[in-house]
This record gives sequence, C-alpha cells and structure tokens, in this order.
Amino acid sequence: MAEKVGASLTEQCFGFTYGSGKRAPRARKGLMKTTSLISVSIGLSVLFISEICQAAELPIDGYLIDRKCMASVLEDPHPEDFIKHHTKDCSLMANCKKQGYSIYTNRRWLTLDRHGNKLAISLLEKSTRRNSFYVRVFGTVVSDRLKVKTIEEIEAPLHNESSVEAK
Repeated sequence: MAEKVGASLTEQCFGFTYGSGKRAPRARKGLMKTTSLISVSIGLSVLFISEICQAAELPIDGYLIDRKCMASVLEDPHPEDFIKHHTKDCSLMANCKKQGYSIYTNRRWLTLDRHGNKLAISLLEKSTRRNSFYVRVFGTVVSDRLKVKTIEEIEAPLHNESSVEAK
C-alpha cells in the first residue's frame, strides 16, 4: 500500500478520514448501515419478546376476602374454614373496604388491583350470600398481584381447596 505524504494514520490504515468531508468513507457508511440494522433488529426483538412474555389473561377461581381479615389467617396453613365463614358484613366494613381485597386460591394469596377492589365491593354489595364468596376472576397475575378485568360469583367446588383453572 502506497503511503500518502501527510496522510493521517486512519487514512493510511483504513483508506478514509473522519471529518475531512471531501470524500465519503465507504467503511464508515457500511458501519452506519450495520449499526442501523442491529438497532432495528434489537428494537423489533424487544417488542416481540414483550408481547410473548405478557401474562396471559386467565380465569382464576378462589375465595374473596378482605385484606384486613386475611392478615389474621395469613400464616395459618389451612385458612379455608375461616375464609368460607367470613361474612359479607365484615367484608363491607369501612376499615375492611379501605384495606382492599384478595383471592385465596390453591393455597396462594393474590392481591386485587384498584379496579379489582372496586369490582369486589360491587359484587359483595349485590350478592345475596352472607358468606363463602367463591368467585371467578379474569385477569393477569404478576407475582402476587392480580390485575382484574372481571369478577363474578360462582358456586364453590365440592372439594375443600380452591383452585386455579385455565380454560
């Protein structure tokens, strides 16, 4: 390779110079295209993965209870008896409503989001039951939080434990 007199080291090694503006460096254009393609690919991959990883909306069946009373049986290995006999009047007391609601399902506690709490209060107020509020919630679960879309009262299963059902 013939060296140009007064050429920079970059120009001598790679055949172009930065900032000269006199000629378009081919290697730089190629690098920019590659960088752009990689950026677009990463962006699309992140978008695609976030869509796949988004939690599926499933029906979750369990017992509805206010969080204030839930705290009294949180450490109990078998809270089902208490939950089944927990009353509507207690669940609708001001302090209980203020704490919010949870679903006990498959030996797991799921805390309802704000929208779910509003729906739970409405369900309890309209219900003719006095206790044993077994419900089906449609929503997404993230960790121990339940983002609620809908909630409805259903008949409790014949066995002792509530369950998560995916249909």
